[in-house]
Amino acid sequence: LGLPVPPIFLYQDKHGQLLVVDGQQRLRTIAYFFEGYFGEATRGRRPIFALTGINDKSQYLGQTYETLKESNNQAYCKLNDAVLRSFVIKQLDPKDDTSIFYIFERLNSGGALLRGQEIRNAIFHGPFNDLIKDLNKLAAWRDLIGRKSIDKRQRDVELILRFFAMTYNRHAYEKPMKEFLNKFMASVQDAPSGKIKEYQATFEQTLNAVSKLGVRPFHVHRGLNTAVFDDVFAAFATHRKSIPANVKKRYKDLLQNKEYVDLTTYRTSDTEVVKRRAELVT
Repeated sequence: LGLPVPPIFLYQDKHGQLLVVDGQQRLRTIAYFFEGYFGEATRGRRPIFALTGINDKSQYLGQTYETLKESNNQAYCKLNDAVLRSFVIKQLDPKDDTSIFYIFERLNSGGALLRGQEIRNAIFHGPFNDLIKDLNKLAAWRDLIGRKSIDKRQRDVELILRFFAMTYNRHAYEKPMKEFLNKFMASVQDAPSGKIKEYQATFEQTLNAVSKLGVRPFHVHRGLNTAVFDDVFAAFATHRKSIPANVKKRYKDLLQNKEYVDLTTYRTSDTEVVKRRAELVT
């Protein structure tokens, strides 16, 4: 029809790869229409992509890419030669990729608003990202957090990222938590295989140790309390080889400690609050 299509935004990462920041639906729609089938295969079948939702009198109603070629070659050629404008973003300073997180966040304010870990999954792809997604599938982990199915918005994966950030980089914690997690994930994005194996072993050993606390131990007050999870899981990681026999009673006493309860209820991401909680838990 000759109507303008909004531009897409691409991000060129430090490896030279182009990531789609905004415009995935536009790109997929174009690719599907040229291919002739809409969407991905379901049970081995894909519906024919014929144009719908347009004026009943339109010459394009019901057309596919192939029928358009036969019935209106001029429109077919016009479509093939159409321009889809794009903006390519590249971060020059600082040298990391943290600012792109906020670009994702601002541009993806239309359709489905992306959550923090969904954006990190797009930006910080690599062996560490693959690891935390694999760890998220462990049966013992699913039992611990009390969620049988994988969260499509990756909130469960973010919990694992929080664990690693708090275990390996708690000394550098500053609010906001979102930026703290971004910086940590950027720093380990391309971790070598030896480091990835170390991370995996740490998580699995800690997971086994924390199981001594019982079923869904971090469901405090209403649902899973991420502040309690951060503190206790990281403390277990640090002391996983010397867990006292009465640790379950100690944990129960901790949850009755008024100071700790207050610190896991109010201003939970404040730097001093996070530091004090770690002291109490240890």
